[in-house]
Amino acid sequence: MSQAALRLLSLSQDSLADMNIAQPYKIPEVAVSLALEHHNPQREMTSRLISDIYGDYMEQNEIAKGFDHMLHSLRDLSLDTPDAPVVSLSSLPSCLVVWFDR
Repeated sequence: MSQAALRLLSLSQDSLADMNIAQPYKIPEVAVSLALEHHNPQREMTSRLISDIYGDYMEQNEIAKGFDHMLHSLRDLSLDTPDAPVVSLSSLPSCLVVWFDR
């Protein structure tokens, strides 16, 4: 991973810890929803971020719940980003690959 990506990951993890979010499962849902509006490098970094917060900040069931919520909102996401179903579903395997590599 590049130095810039490592810095971003460190800042993101610190920010997540500072947020003290009551519903942590919303993190993957919001992150992927926001990444839909960007290009592939940012989408890949979002997948990497979700993978990297696994274990330290979130458990597998919370991340799964976040993706489940996101999948249920695909129709709404498609209004702003027509390719939302394809792009959001492509982020799920990216996260899974990193989980299995651990």
